[in-house]
Amino acid sequence: MNLHQLSPLFLTKYTPNGARSRYRSFQYLPWLNQALDRFNEPLMLDAIDRLVQLTQTPGIHARCREVAMRYFSLDQGAARYRAIYDDLSKLKHETES
Repeated sequence: MNLHQLSPLFLTKYTPNGARSRYRSFQYLPWLNQALDRFNEPLMLDAIDRLVQLTQTPGIHARCREVAMRYFSLDQGAARYRAIYDDLSKLKHETES
């Protein structure tokens, strides 16, 4: 298979002009094309080796969980959104007074 003939396929709900598709999927198309142009098997195998070595690092599971909880916690995300809405609500009331 010639890797330079590969191209990404996006199966999106909306057309490329739709807001969600345009900003979510299609914005990555130039980067993906560049990545595919630079892709080669030795680099892929090296990356796989490094990932396997990383999984064997002492404490990696706890570190991964800690990072996931920090960046993807539903509770923390909801609290942050609540703080934003509280600030917006205060700002609205200040401008109305």
